Amino acid sequence: MTHIHSRAVALSLVLPLLLLAGMVGKAEHALRGGVVIRVPITGYDPRDPLRGHFLGYRIVWNWLGGQPPAETAALCVTSRASNPPVRPLPLLGDPSCLLMVRLAPGPYRSFMPVGISDELFIPEERADSLQSALRSGGAAMTIDLAVSKDGTARLVTWHIDGRTIAEWDSRAAH
Repeated sequence: MTHIHSRAVALSLVLPLLLLAGMVGKAEHALRGGVVIRVPITGYDPRDPLRGHFLGYRIVWNWLGGQPPAETAALCVTSRASNPPVRPLPLLGDPSCLLMVRLAPGPYRSFMPVGISDELFIPEERADSLQSALRSGGAAMTIDLAVSKDGTARLVTWHIDGRTIAEWDSRAAH
């Protein structure tokens, strides 16, 4: 009985680690296997006293022909340039589309890709300087998205004025 019990305990300890390793591997594969695009974002106050320091944002897509209707389910990225032009992608797809980005459904339409959160974690020591930059309106913010073949996206990194948050903060401190 104790032999079976010790195996069950060992399995209950190892299984979560294996699941976590699988999730990390899947995310890493998505980042490496995806096409990276850089898109501008706009944000708001990075302080939320209930959840810590997060920057809520939305992507400022470079729409071809204006913003599409709310029921748009996917976007066609037409180039690999920074801030690439995008247009709605028909349900049946489009073989001429360079890259498809699937959009997350929801009660409101923010045109966020599947796999992406609309919040970025802000290290506490950088929250004040970032908040000042956002309030002044002088900070240009972008994110790099790795978009996989199935149209899902993962956040690679984010930038302020073309620099990562660490580079931006170290320069702002000087």
